[in-house]
Amino acid sequence: MDIERIRSEFPITRKYAYFDHAAVGPLPNKVAEAVKIVVDEKCEGDLHWASWEETAETTRKSIAALIGASADEVALVHSTSEGIAIVANGLSYDKNSNIVTCDMEFTSNLFPWQALARRQSLELRVVRNHDGILRMQDFVEAIDERTRLVAISYVQYANGFRIDLEGLVKVAHDNGAYVATDAVQAVGEMPVDVSELGVDFLATSGYKWLLSPISTGFLYVRRDLLDCLWPTIVGYRSDERAMDFSFREFQPAPTARRYEDGQLNFPGFAGMKEAIDLVSGVGPPVNMEQDCVTSRQIG
Repeated sequence: MDIERIRSEFPITRKYAYFDHAAVGPLPNKVAEAVKIVVDEKCEGDLHWASWEETAETTRKSIAALIGASADEVALVHSTSEGIAIVANGLSYDKNSNIVTCDMEFTSNLFPWQALARRQSLELRVVRNHDGILRMQDFVEAIDERTRLVAISYVQYANGFRIDLEGLVKVAHDNGAYVATDAVQAVGEMPVDVSELGVDFLATSGYKWLLSPISTGFLYVRRDLLDCLWPTIVGYRSDERAMDFSFREFQPAPTARRYEDGQLNFPGFAGMKEAIDLVSGVGPPVNMEQDCVTSRQIG
């Protein structure tokens, strides 16, 4: 691995010793260059729609490969918040349903469920942490046959606690509940494979560990749940005939594109494609045994 070549991609290294900042990650040169190409094309009136769309689809495929999904399970969204809101608002709920979450969630994975609980008169069950640790037994006790969904971050933003997500998914599925995970502090920092974890929904932004522009992100929806999660904000992109405006009756796209409404952030997703290529080429650490996040994991 050519460390100096990798460092040369990050202008920030000329000014700072960059260790960690899990809020906004730095942009590599190749990401900024990809963004600039699209912006310059628009500035000069060279609207390469077909090329922009093709790049967006390539980005979708890169995302899918990164997380072990299929491209048709990936929706391009602007933020983790948007992805979680799509899940919260798109599912149906019985009168006696409950949602399970925990008391360490960032507000993006808390407020949508609080709002939903109020609107639908649902019970919101909050698992309490013990000195920054979430115990699996507490989730076992909170989840029952009336639990519709468990909303949990893979890695907690405040202290880096990483839950046994695969184990939690099993508990939820054994009770007939779905699992939606906020993975913004995980994807890009560590290996995340949705097929191994078994999660039903996963949302993340690109501007943290994925080193992508602001207002980029994605939502993973397990393929067999596409018809269970109704698109609540729709536009021309949501339809199965996205670019054929002769049709006047909405028919959701058969893929996760149904959760995309209008124009994408084409400059941002062009940059995100380059960022994922860089991250995938270098690779997040595979051996996490000494990682501070793993050291906080409790089964």
